[in-house]
Amino acid sequence: MRLFYSLLFVLLTLNAVAQVGTSATNPYIIYPATSCNNSCGAQYCGNMQCPTGDCRAFITAAGTSGGLNPICTTDDESTQKVIWLDVYATTTSFTINNGSPYVGGGAANANRRDYAVYSGTPAVNTQIACGSVAANSSVAVTGLTTGNWYKVMISPASTNTAANATNVCITAPIGYTAPGNTCASAVSLTTNVTYTYTNAGATADATICSGSVENNTWYSWCAPANWPAGQQAYISVFNQICNTAQGLQLSVYNTGGICPTTTTAPNVICQNPGTLTQYYYQWTAVANQCYLISLDGFAGTACQYRLTVGSIVVLPIELARFDALNEGSKVKLNWATASEVNNDFFTIERSSDGKEFEPLFVIDGAGTTSEMRAYTAYDEKPMNGLSYYRIKQTDFDGASSTSEMVAIRRTGIKNAIAMSPNPAQQEVQLTFEENRGEQRVVRLVDALGQLVLQQEISGEATAHRLDLDNLPDGVYSLFMQTPEGTVAERLIKQQ
Repeated sequence: MRLFYSLLFVLLTLNAVAQVGTSATNPYIIYPATSCNNSCGAQYCGNMQCPTGDCRAFITAAGTSGGLNPICTTDDESTQKVIWLDVYATTTSFTINNGSPYVGGGAANANRRDYAVYSGTPAVNTQIACGSVAANSSVAVTGLTTGNWYKVMISPASTNTAANATNVCITAPIGYTAPGNTCASAVSLTTNVTYTYTNAGATADATICSGSVENNTWYSWCAPANWPAGQQAYISVFNQICNTAQGLQLSVYNTGGICPTTTTAPNVICQNPGTLTQYYYQWTAVANQCYLISLDGFAGTACQYRLTVGSIVVLPIELARFDALNEGSKVKLNWATASEVNNDFFTIERSSDGKEFEPLFVIDGAGTTSEMRAYTAYDEKPMNGLSYYRIKQTDFDGASSTSEMVAIRRTGIKNAIAMSPNPAQQEVQLTFEENRGEQRVVRLVDALGQLVLQQEISGEATAHRLDLDNLPDGVYSLFMQTPEGTVAERLIKQQ
């Protein structure tokens, strides 16, 4: 059942927004038709030539001109309430039609309207037409560029500036027809690209999964050949601007690209709420499978909307655990995955500074599985002091990802170092377990791997003080280089 409006149409979105039609940046969206008729029996005809689905309704002006005052009129639009339209040029001209919602004495004067037409952006408006149009009359605007958008400001005329209700319709010699008007001409969509489309001017074609079809548009999206098994796709239809509050009906078919002929055709999404709804749905797509998407206006509702079909990134592995333990002369590495997708192998990598890593060994992955898998490996020749490990995972197609690091400290190297206090505030005292008269170099590296401090220490020294007063709080890695190797420790600075 269609919905008629007696006052104004309020745009509903996911969040509350300013009333539509009140400014050049929030106008009513208009796609011209060849006439002002949008009534097709019990339904609307699917056009969007008027601010609301019922072209007989009137709209109460509630906007402002933004300081604009067309010089062709004798009154001051900057002090009046106005209505803003954004009109798509289907050809080089369109016609502004002024109806007459009022009856009775003085109706003719009350129904006269001023208009101004602008090109360009709302921030830089260029007036290209201006004038006044009587009740039940029209005026043509010419010299337009096909495919461009034009702003139209409608305001009361000087004969009755308090008469704010307007019945307006935009027509053109060529009516607008939405792309994808038939299933056979479905618009091809690219993964993760957002489009602006409309079903204005579309006609009924094929079928939808539920309810009757009035003015549906068709789109086609195909999952690429390398689409991972089990990966989900999503469709999002948002920022809807409609001429009724009944919104759109959404059907997504998995018919292999064959246009559906019945409501029982295989589909993955079927939504027919009868309300203005922002859609976001997911389904498990199959590589090389094409899906047909139909958006139909409920009872002939016409909308402009944003549309995206995208991929939900599935991590190749879901890492449940990763740790490193000292076990005798070795370091034991344990990790577990909660799931794996297209996983070829793991590469265990090691670093002495958390920045430069070297590969140690490769462990086969489990391919694709949703079961928990546990892995164990050993570093047979671990580094002394502080060292870092991470896991590099590689897919069958060569793509890779890297885990977070884990750190472990091993002692036993000569010239080992002790720090006190740790955590430290302004300074830390370094004490060396053994002194053989060899020069040492101490480096302090922050969590980003940046060298923040470096000092040389005499080989005769058994202790050394590091001033931390100018360093921010955080976790640092302290490295002491000697002829026998590098000792690494973790230092925390906090106030």
